[in-house]
Amino acid sequence: MSGKRLPVYVVIKRDLKTAIEDGELSEGAQVPTELELMASYGVSRHSVRQALRDLEVEGYVERNPGRGTFVAPARSRHKVLATTGENILALVCQEIESRFSQSIVQGFVMAAREQGYNAMVYFMNMTDEPEWEFLTELRNSGFSGIALNPGYLDEPTIEVLRSFHKTSFPFVLVDHYCRDLDLDSVTSDNEDLGYRLTKALIDRGHRRIGHITCPLEITSTQDRYDGYLRALQEAGIAHHKGFVGIIDPSGPAVTSVLTPMMARKLRPTALVCGND
Repeated sequence: MSGKRLPVYVVIKRDLKTAIEDGELSEGAQVPTELELMASYGVSRHSVRQALRDLEVEGYVERNPGRGTFVAPARSRHKVLATTGENILALVCQEIESRFSQSIVQGFVMAAREQGYNAMVYFMNMTDEPEWEFLTELRNSGFSGIALNPGYLDEPTIEVLRSFHKTSFPFVLVDHYCRDLDLDSVTSDNEDLGYRLTKALIDRGHRRIGHITCPLEITSTQDRYDGYLRALQEAGIAHHKGFVGIIDPSGPAVTSVLTPMMARKLRPTALVCGND
């Protein structure tokens, strides 16, 4: 994935909103000045003012010309989301097209119910600014905890998770883990999966085994690829880079990856596919 980051005004807005929700900035307290925020974040006045304007519209702060910006009363806050009771858990996932995704949703709802919780499920890709903001809003909406099954753990999503982690908000990653942060996660043993699939083909006599996968920035696909490599190495089979095809879901068709691979004089006789 690219190194795309959250717009800086979103970061400022998120940090101030979290400080207000957590009581670090209490009702009536003065918010750091524009100059202080500019110096702290190393940004222009425009970014700071955009963040403060958004917070004012949402009822989190009141701006008093000549005096400064102050935390507004809690009753004036206009939350994008708000739960209607206690013991409510949220699951955020990409889609429900595959049987795997369906099983995650069903298992989450059933387990929540068994423990006396209600469950709410949201579907989003978390690939653009409104969805990052939505994820931040979930944190401040009264949920008891959040389970997150992202398609990618790119830098903007990780930034939001850092803010969750910093405030000890209860959340868990599903089917992914973060290499850079020590976060709770529930995953399959994807390395073992890649190993077993590849070994099964080796046991059937294949020696030229290709691997088709999504981008390796995703921990689940990287682990499956590592398992594929381990099985080849264990069997004394040389790894050919030309036998690995990476398919970006938002990129060219699968055939554009498969055609060059299968056009080789010594092409693969079998393929391990990273997912459906």
